Amino acid sequence: MSFLLYIKTKIKLSRLKGVLLLSLLFVAAFFLARGYKSIVIERETNSFAPYLEIEGFNPNDAIHRELLRESLNVFYPENHSENQKTYNDLEKYIVDKYTNPLFKEGADPGYLTFSKIPGIIWQFIPFIIIFAIVLLITYYGSVTLGSVKYINYKNRDESAFRRLLKFLATSMKQKKFYRKKYFYVGLFSKSLVLLVTALGYLVLFSPAYVTAYSIRTEINTDTYLFMILLGIFTNGILINYINKYFTFLYHEGKKGYVETAMVKNLNENYNDKMYFSFKKMVKPFKKFDGHVFGHIYKNAEFQFIPGIKDLASFLITGLIIIEMALNIQGHFGYELLKQVLFKNYDVVVFYIFMIFLLVKTTEFFVDSLDEIIKKKYEN
Repeated sequence: MSFLLYIKTKIKLSRLKGVLLLSLLFVAAFFLARGYKSIVIERETNSFAPYLEIEGFNPNDAIHRELLRESLNVFYPENHSENQKTYNDLEKYIVDKYTNPLFKEGADPGYLTFSKIPGIIWQFIPFIIIFAIVLLITYYGSVTLGSVKYINYKNRDESAFRRLLKFLATSMKQKKFYRKKYFYVGLFSKSLVLLVTALGYLVLFSPAYVTAYSIRTEINTDTYLFMILLGIFTNGILINYINKYFTFLYHEGKKGYVETAMVKNLNENYNDKMYFSFKKMVKPFKKFDGHVFGHIYKNAEFQFIPGIKDLASFLITGLIIIEMALNIQGHFGYELLKQVLFKNYDVVVFYIFMIFLLVKTTEFFVDSLDEIIKKKYEN
């Protein structure tokens, strides 16, 4: 027992060391980014700064800038590439002077300061809440719909497309298509189910930004609810994890303990409404005591829980892309993109560090839950 405790402690210490090491790397990246920005700004400004002091030279005048370039090429013909760079830097400076908010009087210089950190944290809090909601709903949906898919598989339920083909074949064989009312009503209803199913799969597999832009003119996309819906039902995450959970159930259903349970007369009827009613299936904490599926479900869930760490990483990436695509000002993803565009790389490093902490915190909670379940089964 003490040996196992020692091993667990070593694992936790090694993980803590990893977090501390990466934190130090982020600190180093932060100072490197700040130093890089200072060097770039100084280098770009120094390339044309002496010429701004020439009497009568107006950098805002395109003719004056062109005369400067020609003069440089005349006096320094061997430095043609450097002369062109000086001209380009000067043009960029003029454009930024009128378009870049950082060049306006009293504007934020863009560097990360202690006064900015609370504002970034306040942006991050809604992102964490949205992430937690999407993670929980996606997990619940994966487990619930994966279980429904497995139960339908055991009951040999057919897909909507197969039912439509079977209906057409049966109708033509029995010549029921001559009864127009029966045929057309049946064909319409089954085709409608097939169409809705196909559209549902298209949404589930489509990227979030494609779905967002396709309905942006009809629905207000600047809401947290819309972000949650996009996070759950797009990017292929939900459908993939439904299939993943179904795979765990399928392989568990093939193991020897299931056959042993069936030999001991444990209920194996997957059409029994007492166990698989709608009310029981939608419960957050499902129990199937007395049915062989109860053991399959518990073992599959036990294997599925560690996969939440991968799910969390996918969701964080997806939510950031959604916020960037929707251009929702003030949101975490939008502000991150803005800092990248303004080349405030020290601020970007801080944003990424916060995402890193969120990932590691999620991994800690998932591992703790996994450890609790392991101890439960050990006892």
